[in-house]
Amino acid sequence: MGRLRCDLIAVLASLAAVFSGIVPHKAALSGFGDDIVIIVASALVVSATIERSGVIEDSSIV
Repeated sequence: MGRLRCDLIAVLASLAAVFSGIVPHKAALSGFGDDIVIIVASALVVSATIERSGVIEDSSIV
């Protein structure tokens, strides 16, 4: 529709903040090393893998 995706805008805004000096380079990606972020990302990867494998399908028994 001529609009940018939300994730693309977030990445561009982060890059702009780093390159303009608002956010220090070391602090820009420091949050990705947190245990909770790694756990949530792992859970999303596992759930997407299970969904795409077809193990969980909508097979309602009538």
